[in-house]
Amino acid sequence: MSMRADAMLAAMPTVLIIDDNAAVAMALEVLFSLHDIAALRAASPEEGLALLAREPVDLVIQDMNFTADTTSGEEGVALFDAIRARHPDLPVILLTAWTQLSSAVELVKAGAADYLAKPWDDGRLLTTVNNLLELSEARR
Repeated sequence: MSMRADAMLAAMPTVLIIDDNAAVAMALEVLFSLHDIAALRAASPEEGLALLAREPVDLVIQDMNFTADTTSGEEGVALFDAIRARHPDLPVILLTAWTQLSSAVELVKAGAADYLAKPWDDGRLLTTVNNLLELSEARR
């Protein structure tokens, strides 16, 4: 990679996608790459937290459920709390197939930036992500 490409990559914001569904993570990764946003993927809360510990990340998009047949959102709440504890200012967007999930609403009250339903609307997601990235850049 050339020095210029390295510098461009450094200037690109980075989103961490934490979702056990590889197709969802890949779709988001492709969407962001088309809009000059770098994406990292983690398939589990543990992997996501480990990546956060070693990579500079500007925003997290996290699923609410990771275990098959789990729809309670408890895993998402635990993950959100763990991210908040380590990175209090990091914007977090919740992604859930269960929009009526009261835990998603509670997490927005607790400081999550937003929550989106699966399947998401690309335009709305990009608008939300770009707004949050600009906000966090302005704070820095």
